[in-house]
Amino acid sequence: MTDPATWTATQEYDWAHFIGLSSAEARQWLDEFKIHCKALTAWTDQSLALLRLRKIEEGYSLLKRVEDHWRKLESTSSCFQVMGRWYFGALAYYYYCVENFEKAEEALTLGRTSISTSIAQRPFLMPLAQVCQEFHLQRARIACRRRHWEEMRHQVEVARGMMANRLPLCALENGTEIYVSNLCSFYQSIPGLNESEREFLVDLLDDELRLRGFDQFARRLYALPGFVIPYL
Repeated sequence: MTDPATWTATQEYDWAHFIGLSSAEARQWLDEFKIHCKALTAWTDQSLALLRLRKIEEGYSLLKRVEDHWRKLESTSSCFQVMGRWYFGALAYYYYCVENFEKAEEALTLGRTSISTSIAQRPFLMPLAQVCQEFHLQRARIACRRRHWEEMRHQVEVARGMMANRLPLCALENGTEIYVSNLCSFYQSIPGLNESEREFLVDLLDDELRLRGFDQFARRLYALPGFVIPYL
C-alpha cells in the first residue's frame, strides 16, 4: 500500500492479505511464495534498514545475498517476478545512497516490469500495481536530490495522474493497461470483507478521499527541501 499516513484504518494489512482473500488459487500461491521468498523478503527489509542507517557496505552485502538466492528461482515463475519488485526497489535505494542516479532509475524500471509481468502471469496479484505510482515518487526523490525541479514535479504529477485514474498504473505485455479503477474493482470483488478490512480500503476506493490523501502527501513533499520518501 502507499504512505500509511494516508490511511484512516486503525489496523494495517500487508500486500498479501487481500490477495489471500481473493481465491483459493491465490492462497495456494502465497504458500508457495512464502516457501521460496520469505527469507529473501526479510533479508531485503534488513538490507534497507542498514542502508537507511548509512551502513552502506553492510546493506549492499546483504542485498547481494538476496540476489544470489533470488537468481536460483525459476526466472519465468511469478514468485521470481514478485520478488523482483522487492529486490529492484532495494537496489534502487542502494544506488540512490551512493549517488548513482542513472542506475537507481534503471532499477526502478526493472521493478515496474517485474510487477507488470507478475500480474500478467497471476491476475490475483493486482494489488501490487499500486506500487507503480510509488516508483514515480522515488523518481521524484531522485530528481529532487539532483535539483531537477521540473522533473521532480513531473514525476509527482504522473503519480497523481495514476491515483486520479487518468494514467495507468502499469501496462501488461499484451497491451492491457491497469488503472486504479481496476485495482478498486479487484478489492470490491473480494467477498465477505469485515469492517476493519473495509475501513482500511476506504481511502483507496473513494475517489475524493484517495486524491485528497495523495495531495496532502504531495504538499508535505514540496514543503520539505530534500524530502525523503520511504522505500517499502
